[in-house]
Amino acid sequence: MNRESFPVTLLVDLTLNNLVPAGAMPSQWVLPPGEQVPLLRLQVADPQQSWDYSYRLSWVRGDFRVQHDDSYVYSLPYRPGSGFEVSQSYNGRFSHHGDSRYAIDFAMPEGTPVVAAREGRVVAVRSDSTVGGPDRKYEDAANYVVIAHADGTFGEYLHLYPHSVRVQTGDYVRRGQLLALSGNTGFSSGPHLHFMVSGATADGGRRSFPVRFSTAEGIVAELQIGRAYRHGEEPLPSGRDLEVEGLAGASAGDAAAAGGD
Repeated sequence: MNRESFPVTLLVDLTLNNLVPAGAMPSQWVLPPGEQVPLLRLQVADPQQSWDYSYRLSWVRGDFRVQHDDSYVYSLPYRPGSGFEVSQSYNGRFSHHGDSRYAIDFAMPEGTPVVAAREGRVVAVRSDSTVGGPDRKYEDAANYVVIAHADGTFGEYLHLYPHSVRVQTGDYVRRGQLLALSGNTGFSSGPHLHFMVSGATADGGRRSFPVRFSTAEGIVAELQIGRAYRHGEEPLPSGRDLEVEGLAGASAGDAAAAGGD
């Protein structure tokens, strides 16, 4: 039973004694969201002998068969009119390797509004962490928003300010919609936003995808470390913009009052 709102890639590690799978057994399964499906049936090889088995399950978010839609051009994950420097880009030496190879870090003060770079459905959030630092012990302490995209990939927004997330699991968000405020939670060397588009792999891991961004300079295939990029899109309609401004202002005030978490 997959109780999540997104598909998962499931791996099963079996140890069999006098048992064999009844039929072909794939190395991994994809379980659709909210569905219960039979995975496999075992049969006794020798009825005259005893039998037993053990198994271990592991899963990763997403369908390993998904391919990123490379024709899509992402918005920068902050509001039009602003620009922030890239502090770590693709293959960054500090932490952008392995499954985070194509992540982008934007250096920005805590309390900066973070917006959706692509429309989609919110599938995971965390907002209760108040700790962080440049130590691996904080690796699982980041606040985040994860959004499922139409092509089956996921947009990840990490290191968000405590209690600043403005969306909930199940919400559909538009491109440019306010998600949260930037922070410094989790494995982080300083205030910034970590943005990455990810998907599952067949071996139960995950991968990141290179993406293109719309900027004031045009469409950029790879943002460069040390450069500040300004938004290449128009602001939201005035009514919506004022609503976002009010939310961000209140949250930033809360952040300032809270001190140096």
